[in-house]
Amino acid sequence: MFLFHLVLVSLACTWNLRAESDENVGQKEAEENMEEFNKDFEDIENQLLKLNTYLLCPLCDKMTEFEGGVSYNFLIGIQNPNDEDVLIKNILGSLLYPDSSFYHVQNLTNLNYTVNIPSNTETTFSYNFKPSEELINHPFQFVIQTDYSDKMGDIQLKNTLYNRTIDIVHPHKSFDFEVIFIQFLIALLLITLFYVIYRLATKYIYKRSPKKAKVAIIETGATKNDIDFEWLPKHNIKL
Repeated sequence: MFLFHLVLVSLACTWNLRAESDENVGQKEAEENMEEFNKDFEDIENQLLKLNTYLLCPLCDKMTEFEGGVSYNFLIGIQNPNDEDVLIKNILGSLLYPDSSFYHVQNLTNLNYTVNIPSNTETTFSYNFKPSEELINHPFQFVIQTDYSDKMGDIQLKNTLYNRTIDIVHPHKSFDFEVIFIQFLIALLLITLFYVIYRLATKYIYKRSPKKAKVAIIETGATKNDIDFEWLPKHNIKL
């Protein structure tokens, strides 16, 4: 009977583990399918009203590390190759988890432009952003997107300007006063410790050294040979 109950408990645990595993797999597949659908839908929409985008800073496109708490400036060129005007509404950057694009960790600067780009022309946009210091030592998916439409606003579209996995690192400071203060404090403590050890060692050695015996001085008085009689008058000398 006990073995029968044990088998039932084992089967129930196995069933629960399989159900949880299937649920996680199903959720992951749903996210991947939704991401592919959004990408395909965005590609179809962009075919209606295309944009050519690029970074004017050659090094910016190769950067994989950004310092937390430091401001950056990207110059983004947007070209309108269409036969009609395009209206740029805003530019927004976001930091996402690398494994899922649905979880936004930090929304960066959202710049509202509402700039009209005529047909077959291009315009440069300045985008400033600053990653949070709380995100240091973690990788993220850095995405910059723009919302745009046709001149009349009938077609609402979205275009990805930048998409790359980056690392948020500690800022490189030439002079870190906090580190300098800590180093000075450690040096001061070491000097104090060495001085205390020196004083204790000196005191111990002084106590261990043998003391010299004092020689007692015995007064014997003046003798005949110790007195000079030449300066005294001879009639006063009585020997």
